[in-house]
Amino acid sequence: MLSLDLDRFKSVDETLGHGAIDELLITGAHRLNGCVRQMDTIARIGRDEFAILIEDLADQRDVDPLCQKVLAAMADPIVVRGEEIYATVSVGVSFFAADAIEVGELMRKADNALSRAKADGGGRFCVFTPALDSALSETLQLEAALRRAVADDAWYLCYQPKLCLQTGQVTGVEALLGWRHPRLGTVMPSKFVPPAEDPGLMRVLEITESLLLEDSERRRPQLDALKVMGVMVYLDDFSTGYSSLSYLKRYRIDGLKIDRSFIHDIPGDADDEAITRAIIARGRALRLGVIAEGVENRDQLELLLHEGCDAVQGFLFSEPLRFEEFMLRLPGGFGGDALAAVAVHRERF
Repeated sequence: MLSLDLDRFKSVDETLGHGAIDELLITGAHRLNGCVRQMDTIARIGRDEFAILIEDLADQRDVDPLCQKVLAAMADPIVVRGEEIYATVSVGVSFFAADAIEVGELMRKADNALSRAKADGGGRFCVFTPALDSALSETLQLEAALRRAVADDAWYLCYQPKLCLQTGQVTGVEALLGWRHPRLGTVMPSKFVPPAEDPGLMRVLEITESLLLEDSERRRPQLDALKVMGVMVYLDDFSTGYSSLSYLKRYRIDGLKIDRSFIHDIPGDADDEAITRAIIARGRALRLGVIAEGVENRDQLELLLHEGCDAVQGFLFSEPLRFEEFMLRLPGGFGGDALAAVAVHRERF
């Protein structure tokens, strides 16, 4: 059993409207149909949710190439009313008998695996394991702890440096919320933000793509006022959902931010490498800065250097730090050996 849905469907739906979304879903359904055999069954079970029943599977490992085929089929942009829509999917997989013998339970476990695929950044597949049920229980416990943390004022600010790849210098920081948990210790945002968003425990002040597109005459002077104040505006999670060149021209955007989901599997994932290169090239063509987040190893850094990315942040250089620790480390810089690679690259090119 494969459980699938479109990544970040809500933002696309709000931006395009129902008529265009129907076109998107129809095209996506045709692509999915081309990935399976005639004997297999595809069903649309919700607004953007699909299920695929694969029969007579010789070996569980045979599902891997099928999932890769589905992801590849949906990775190409879908043109709707003249706009290119990147509607990637996430896939969860469960196996009859091995995971469950009752249809509802089989579907529930495929949905569990789907949730893990989406939590890992989307655009990927995940096969159910018993550990995922344990993880779901932990998520529910985490949500309860988050509600207590609000009352206990258990939050603090921490800062992760952004480094320029031309100079190797810190050019700014991202301010992040940290959580002091009585049993788990320090908990970083990557762990608690998703469960906080789902039940509505958090209100994130953000500028969404749909806001930029729906009322340009009103939004432009508001963004201009921020610019006058010295606020730089970077478009976060670029190309993870609906992306258009029109608002990049319409607004005074300073740059684009490559989402960590594209960085995580490079080098090695050809699709993520292609998307990363495309974002950097698009930023350069439009004279916009490009920053990559989630950089964790030298191979990722080398690729970003080679492609001409402007700036990076991630654990390769520094984890998020409390203010006092950040100021103590600032004079000596961040990154150590990683910055040596930056220097070597500058000398080479």
